[in-house]
Amino acid sequence: MRKAVASIITVIIYLLISVIILAIVLTSGIELLSNTKEQGNYKQMLEIFTNLKTTVEGVVDDKQTVEITIINPGEIVIDCNSNQITGNLPYKGKYRTDITPIENISTYKLNNKVYFEYDLNNYTRINLDCNNLILTNKNILTIKYLEYNEENDKILISIERAMHE
Repeated sequence: MRKAVASIITVIIYLLISVIILAIVLTSGIELLSNTKEQGNYKQMLEIFTNLKTTVEGVVDDKQTVEITIINPGEIVIDCNSNQITGNLPYKGKYRTDITPIENISTYKLNNKVYFEYDLNNYTRINLDCNNLILTNKNILTIKYLEYNEENDKILISIERAMHE
């Protein structure tokens, strides 16, 4: 009888250890997938900001209108009053909390979000002329060279949502 009880207790202990190991493996796998998605979203957002920056600079150089499609994982705000394009996305992974410039785009982490900032005030001649926009999901933007104002040495750029989104 004691051998049977000892065998049952041993089997229960092995099952308990197996369940604990399985839980640890599943938790690690879920965490790994979550981190991979966050890193993918981060790369996508950085690519969007780099593309916006390049497009705005190209419109200034070529004096033409460009249409750009943006599919973003977070939120992007085009603030024409302060001449800035900012964005953020949820990010629980490790990231620097101090401002880190990447191709004139500032990034930093605050309260489980990574923030992106493209400040057009760094280009003393570029001014945005538009209504403020908040972009989530898919957006088609028209970025247009409006005019050069000789009086104040400013280049006016318009950013609007395209009508055929």
